[in-house]
Formats: sequence, C-alpha cells, structure tokens
Amino acid sequence: MVACNERGSAGPVVARRLRREDELLAAATEVFHEHGYVGGSLQMVADRVGIRKGSIYHYITTKEDLLYRLLMRLQSAADEILREVACRAELDPGGRLALYVQRLVECGVQQLDLVSIYCNEIDCLGEERRREVHARRSAHERFVLDLITAGQSEASAQRVVEPRVLSSCIFGAVMWTFRCHSRGATLSPELLAEACSGFVLAGLAGCGAVGAGISIHNRPLGRLCAQTGQPPSDRRTGLHGDERRSL
Repeated sequence: MVACNERGSAGPVVARRLRREDELLAAATEVFHEHGYVGGSLQMVADRVGIRKGSIYHYITTKEDLLYRLLMRLQSAADEILREVACRAELDPGGRLALYVQRLVECGVQQLDLVSIYCNEIDCLGEERRREVHARRSAHERFVLDLITAGQSEASAQRVVEPRVLSSCIFGAVMWTFRCHSRGATLSPELLAEACSGFVLAGLAGCGAVGAGISIHNRPLGRLCAQTGQPPSDRRTGLHGDERRSL
C-alpha cells in the first residue's frame, strides 16, 4: 500500500504502470485473437507495444498471466451486469432476464475479439484458474435458471420448455448473436441487444410466434425488427440469407 503522504509523488508512477498494463492487454487481445493463445507469443505482444520482450516481465510472470487477465476483465464485466440486474427488485423475473440478456449483449458486441478469446482459449488456462473462471460462470447459469423457473411459475407463463433447456438456449443465442454481429449484421448494437432479449422473453412465455406480444421498454419487438429494413423472412434473425444458410 502507498502511504497517504506518498501518493502525490507515487501517483504518476502508478498511472504509467496502469497505462502500460492496458497497452499490454490490448496488444495481447490482438495477438491471441489473430494467432490463438498457442500461436501467439510474448515477443509478438512486445513488438505491438514497442518494448523489449524482457520488459513485459515487469508486469507478468508468464504468458498465461496475460490470458488470465483478459478473461477476468470480461468475466468481471459480466459479473457486474449480474449484480446490477439482481438488484432490480422492481422488475419481475422475465423483466430481469430480458435486462440481463440485453446488458450482456451490449457488453459483448463492444469487445468481440475478447469474447472470441474467452470462448476459444479458456482451456489454455491452468487447472486452478480454469476452475475459477468456470465457478464464476456457473453463477450466471444458476442466476438465469432461477429467473426462468420463477418466470414460468407465474400465471402468464406457460411451461412449454424445461428451464435447463431454455437456459442453454439463452446462452447459445447470446453467443451466436456475437458471431452474427461480427459478420456485419445490419442491426445496431442497441437494437441487437433489445431484439435478443425479446426472443428470450418469447421463449419464456412460450409464444407460438416469435416476438408476438413482446415489448421491451415499451417498444414492440416487431417494430424493432422492422427497423432493419430486411425482408420478413430475415427479420427474426437479423441475418442476410447467405449468413443464415451458413449457420
């Protein structure tokens, strides 16, 4: 810890260190996304930052440290979303579930490279760190499962899908949303997030027609889809025809 009377002089040093750490993480994101964790190297990271490889060891001990910090950065952002939504007691379970998915999509589409690393490189972590990430991710799975169970117990929801199946579908839909958005889908990040949360509500309610009667922040889902300007057959996915065929 830095003593109070020392912070004035230590402040610039700490600030420079934090800036350098951010530069290293940004460079590592590019390297791991382009080459994979195994194919990427600390030399590649150092070259992108413009420093010698040996200087990296002032900030980390191993290459895995960089991967761990990257995954924790994304996981911490997701954890904060969970805490935020869990405190929204004024919302019913369906409302909280829709808000959770919306916030998650909004967060993910802003850092797609990091999402890709999280999904593809997590198994490159050592066993202890991998267990930590999985434990924190499991908290999200329990949160969503509890919301689904509570939502389906309400009179307005029909239990047409088992909660665990619907939970898996929700997380699958979120991850495919990231992939589709990276391919250049026409929906803006905000509309993409709202549409995705609307589909979740439709699944929770067991709607026969996707989005029927569903609104988000008083905006009907059908209206959100109509804003893409796509043909009706494409409005439910936000994808162009060739993109849908490739899935």
